[in-house]
This record gives sequence, structure tokens and C-alpha cells, in this order.
Amino acid sequence: MSKAPSILIVEDEAILAMTLERMLIRLGCDVCAKAASGEDAIRIYSERLPDLVLLDIQLRTSMTGIEVARILRSRFGAINLAFMTAYGTEEIRAEADTIQPLAILKKPIGESAVKALLDRIGD
Repeated sequence: MSKAPSILIVEDEAILAMTLERMLIRLGCDVCAKAASGEDAIRIYSERLPDLVLLDIQLRTSMTGIEVARILRSRFGAINLAFMTAYGTEEIRAEADTIQPLAILKKPIGESAVKALLDRIGD
């Protein structure tokens, strides 16, 4: 049996982060950490090197999720990341697409979307 993928959740809404964490655990994932800010996400990623980062595009901190993704990619190269957003405007999608994420998941995120994403990161 392969090891459970480790996931870093970057979401500043605590209830949404907890709901997503429960779903991921149900699906057999290891949620290695949750971060509510871009700064914490970058620090945690460098310490734990998770298999996947689920990253909210609109963080209410000094950095957006897209900025966090750019920093992570510049420091660590090709990492697995997917964006989450409740605001699916064309401008946001176009900017997020420049990062080439595995997916852009629209909130509320369903289990089938998460399963499809997990299939993409492989073993």
C-alpha cells in the first residue's frame, strides 16, 4: 500500500479549513498542517515538503494565494498545488492559470473534485 499523500491546507476561514481537513482525512490523506496566512504557508512548506498544497486564492493577509504560489515555485521548483476560490471571475482564473496549478477548485469543494485532484498527484 502506498503512503497517504501529505497535504498543506492554506485557508484563512477556520471552518472551511476544518471541513476540508475532515474530507481529506476521510479520503485517506495526511493533512500535515493548516496555514491561515501566506507567510505561514511558506514556512510550513519549507519545513514539511508536503505532496500537495491546497491554496485559497483570496487570503485576508499581506499576500494572495497566487503570490504565495509564485514564491513557493521560485524556491522549490515544480510543486503540486491547486487553488481554491469562491470567486471564479475570468481575471482571477487568468492570473491563477499563469501558475499552472493542477486545478482551480470552486468553493464549496465537493469530494469528487478532491478525489480527481488526488488522482492527478499520483503515488
